[in-house]
Amino acid sequence: MIENKSKPWYDACQNCTRSVIQTNDGVECRSCSDAQIVQRYRLTLNIIQGTATATVTLFEDAAIVYIGCSVNDYIQSTAEDEKSSKYFRDLETKSNKQYKFLIQLDERAQTQDNHLIVVAEAIERIQPKQKKETKQAVPYEKKRAKKNLKTNNAPTDKSIKIDSQKKKGMAIT
Repeated sequence: MIENKSKPWYDACQNCTRSVIQTNDGVECRSCSDAQIVQRYRLTLNIIQGTATATVTLFEDAAIVYIGCSVNDYIQSTAEDEKSSKYFRDLETKSNKQYKFLIQLDERAQTQDNHLIVVAEAIERIQPKQKKETKQAVPYEKKRAKKNLKTNNAPTDKSIKIDSQKKKGMAIT
């Protein structure tokens, strides 16, 4: 489930990519005091698998892979009406698809009551497995080999071949 589906971006400092704050004079970066802003992706996903839950945040590169477009293209497509945007509609259907997330378990990763909170470094969609074509059964006749009545040995119409390279297995033909 996507937490911030209607606005999966934030106003960021163009210099250091940190979030900017509104001031009386406009906007300002908390980190470097720069006033140039740019929109960047910050998409928050709630993921459930079995009894395990996680909140995974996707920033710029991983979010582009997930959403399928740049943040500016997304903003333009949703400017008039979110519901008419192809990218917004695609976001609603992605909750049933499977993805692999590359996460780094470091000091930024947190756990609260068996709930993991992480940032995804990369993302990859898992393609559903194709159903294998079933081979049609070829009808065959089962024949019984007759024993050699003179020697009472194994059937005489079979031969045994030994694989000369492996010398481990035998094939009966």
